[in-house]
Amino acid sequence: MYDYSDIVIEEPVEPSPLCQILYSDEFKQLIGIAKALMRSNEHSERALKITERVIEKVAAHYTIWSYRLSIVKGLQNYSLDKELDWCGQIAVHNPKNYQIWHYRSLIIELILERIGSFDLKQEYPILEKMLDQDSKNYHVWSYRRWLVERFNLFRDTNEFKYTEKMLEEDVRNNSAWNHRFFVLLGDKKTLTNDQIQAEIDYVTAKVDIAPTNPSSWNYLKGIYNKLNMDVTNLQPLATKYSDLNSVHSQYAFELLAEILEKQKLFEQAIDIYALLEEKDSIRKRYWRWRSSRLSF
Repeated sequence: MYDYSDIVIEEPVEPSPLCQILYSDEFKQLIGIAKALMRSNEHSERALKITERVIEKVAAHYTIWSYRLSIVKGLQNYSLDKELDWCGQIAVHNPKNYQIWHYRSLIIELILERIGSFDLKQEYPILEKMLDQDSKNYHVWSYRRWLVERFNLFRDTNEFKYTEKMLEEDVRNNSAWNHRFFVLLGDKKTLTNDQIQAEIDYVTAKVDIAPTNPSSWNYLKGIYNKLNMDVTNLQPLATKYSDLNSVHSQYAFELLAEILEKQKLFEQAIDIYALLEEKDSIRKRYWRWRSSRLSF
């Protein structure tokens, strides 16, 4: 236990009678000590402990996270690996908190600054644990994206394998599709034709598993758009799933209409848009607009 008997806690300003937040007495005491330590810019083990206790109560307290970072920077002998472990424990109990992940990235930057290297292997267990809890946790995926960009993990085998695992569990996991797209095309340097074709084959197989899944169709179209490839090459796949007498997909019809437009087969495209007005009535006006743009 640390001694805080020397800390003078300032009396709070009188609260607004319209909206008074009812803090517990314990939290008032903790935040009072933390504010006093911040005013004196104290960087010590006891200051670090107070930030820990406040964050355990209110994990979204941005100012306390900022103060904690300044303390960690000031304590030259403090273990940054230990700080990452603590951060992971907080994350598990606060899965929707984004400050944790921003803070974690800053600690890694500090490690790189002091040591010059960082072992990424230690990051994967906490990421997997968090995504096992919620496979679409935006904050965790955003952090993983940061890792890809910061450590140049574009087209990294482990990143591809992880998204494959996630998509085997849920082919409709749009977060996994988004991450895979960034890993593939976030940096197009050294991208080979073989890699592109292998990815197209992979996505096509996922379309076959779930033809009505928009994520895989959008991913496929995204590859073609990003690389300025000829989308008419996808006509066989679009045609395969635009047979009303068999398994069909709204997204196949959308793609087919786009292809027909590029081929200047406007009458056929208009027929597809009329069908989409019926099958996708929520976007009826949109399909009608798309149709009205065509002339023949």
